[in-house]
Amino acid sequence: MDLFKWLNDQLLRMDWLAWLVRALLEDGFGMDISSRVGAWPSSALYMCIRTYRKLMELPVRQMPPPDVAA
Repeated sequence: MDLFKWLNDQLLRMDWLAWLVRALLEDGFGMDISSRVGAWPSSALYMCIRTYRKLMELPVRQMPPPDVAA
């Protein structure tokens, strides 16, 4: 059962992304995530990456070839 909880946390809740954003902002840029100044970029970056990832999962709709009149 622990395996399913871990998969849920990693794949659906995207805990890995939250950890990555926190590490990038705190360690990379030296921002404090618990402050208001650090919380906004953390939230914005997280949502942008998450939205982009979700959009990449959508199937690409192929346009039908145009009818060529002979």
